[in-house]
Parts: sequence; C-alpha cells; structure tokens
Amino acid sequence: MRQTKPVGTTATSKSRKRKRSSSEGDDEPMTAGIDQRAKADSHVRSLEALINGIFEAEDSLHPDTSERAIEKASKYWMSSTLESDMPCLSAAIQIKLENSLHRVIGVGRFSAIPVEDLTRIQKLCDSTLKLAEETKVKVDEESVGDETSVDSWLGRLNVIDNALKTAKAVLRMMVGGREEKQVRFTRCLSS
Repeated sequence: MRQTKPVGTTATSKSRKRKRSSSEGDDEPMTAGIDQRAKADSHVRSLEALINGIFEAEDSLHPDTSERAIEKASKYWMSSTLESDMPCLSAAIQIKLENSLHRVIGVGRFSAIPVEDLTRIQKLCDSTLKLAEETKVKVDEESVGDETSVDSWLGRLNVIDNALKTAKAVLRMMVGGREEKQVRFTRCLSS
C-alpha cells in the first residue's frame, strides 16, 4: 500500500508559506510611507499655525485692537520694537520659524505653503534686518565703565543676534526650492 503524506508537507506548500511570510513584510514599508506622510502633514500644519499666529500678532498691533489682544501677541515681538512703526519678531519666534521651515523643506512639502504667506513673512523679517543695519555695536571708550552703556550695548547685541536668526530663516525660505521670484529674491537681502 502506498503511504500518503499529510497535507502541508509537500514542497509546494512549504514554498507557499515562504511566499506568504515574505509578503507580510511588505506591509512595513507601506506603513512607513503612511507614517512619513502623516509626519510631513504634521510639519506643514505646524508651520501654517505658526505663520497664522504671527499674522494675528501683526494684526493685533493696529490701534483698533484691544489691549488684551496686544498683550497676547507680545510674545511674538521684540519688546523694544513694539512702539515703533516696524516691529521685529522675537528671537524665540525666529528660531521656531526657522526650525519649522527646515522641517517642512526637509520632508519636501515647502510648496504646500502659499507664496503670499512667505512673502508676508519676509516683509516682517525685513524690519529686523533694517534695524540691525542701523544698530551700532562699537563701544565708545569713554563709556566703558558706565553700567548703563553696558546694558545698552547688550541690548544692541540682542538686536544683532535676532537679525542673524532672521537672516537664517529668510535664507532658508530663499533656498528652500520654491521657483517663485518673490520667494527666491527678497528685497531685504538684496539691499
């Protein structure tokens, strides 16, 4: 009598098992792609939220807004420039902006940000760069021992430091891969 092998022990059934097990691993790259897409979308939403917050803070500086709105928006601005007609974004906001731009550009989604928003941000950054151009950093020899002049000098250094952070964010926008002329060539860095 001929003996039959139990089901599942033939050569073809083993190869099928191998094929199935190797195809199960194919879900991992698809999941990773979905995760990367979700991460990219999250970075874009984060940048859009920051930009909208900056725009709301700018809008709150107009005389027709309430004191509460101005107080809430004050974290966006350098306090020394709030009374001027050209307020400057604070260093903390500049750092957040540059980091957020870096992440969005890194995931290849910079084109999702409207060009109008980018040009408006660049115009806001222009005031910081102009302020830095006007700031004198040189210390006068007769005021070296004067404590108020040291404080004044440190304040001017903060303006320069903020301008460097601003320039980094603007340059990030300019080299981020956008083709629009408004983004690639800004007035603030060409003057």
